[in-house]
Amino acid sequence: GGGQAPASDFIFPNSSTELLSSGDLNSHLSSAYDAQMAINEIYARYGYTFVTNSETANASRSKFGSKDWYIQAQSTCPTANRDNFAESYMNSVERANIETLLAWKDSH
Repeated sequence: GGGQAPASDFIFPNSSTELLSSGDLNSHLSSAYDAQMAINEIYARYGYTFVTNSETANASRSKFGSKDWYIQAQSTCPTANRDNFAESYMNSVERANIETLLAWKDSH
């Protein structure tokens, strides 16, 4: 979703098109915080609005809020309802990667 974003804006630039391996996670993540940020960047590609006051939501707002691709994506963002956002708008790779990241996060 959204405009073309530079790879440097992401922990996992290909997390919308390629399944993440445990090796990918172990080499790029050092904490549950990092795992949540990797999840948030998948949402950010769709222009998802981070509305909570969690540390990662605040970090995501400051990280993506000024990016042109994110601002463009926000104009077409389908919904801010996180509960069914992934099921409704994300592809199977993104959903699988979120599950993988959640599992990694839970074990760290």
